[in-house]
Amino acid sequence: SAADMTFSSKCFRSSLLVLASSTSKEDERMESAPKTKKDVKALPPPDPNSKDAIPIQLGDTVQMDDMGPIIINADGSMRRIANWDKMTESEQAVAWRRISKRNEERRKILKDQMQENEEEEGGKR
Repeated sequence: SAADMTFSSKCFRSSLLVLASSTSKEDERMESAPKTKKDVKALPPPDPNSKDAIPIQLGDTVQMDDMGPIIINADGSMRRIANWDKMTESEQAVAWRRISKRNEERRKILKDQMQENEEEEGGKR
């Protein structure tokens, strides 16, 4: 009917407007993006007198104990304790112990869930 055609043509024009506006936003982003490696700003060089800098080579392992333990959340995501540097040594020791135990439990649960999902997917093929 005529009403349906009018409605669909309005939807079509609205879609074109949305598409046009999103395209122009993408164009703006592309224009502001660096064009060559020369346009990418590098980090400033480290202070050669700094005592905090840890020299590392490719393949080296670096301990980051000063940042505190990594916490494995129930969903598998990870985080750290925000106020680790403000905790006393005894609080940190207790936190390490409790988090280590809980992380092991969560890792086992997540690993079991992953194996169950793989078995279910394998059965569907």
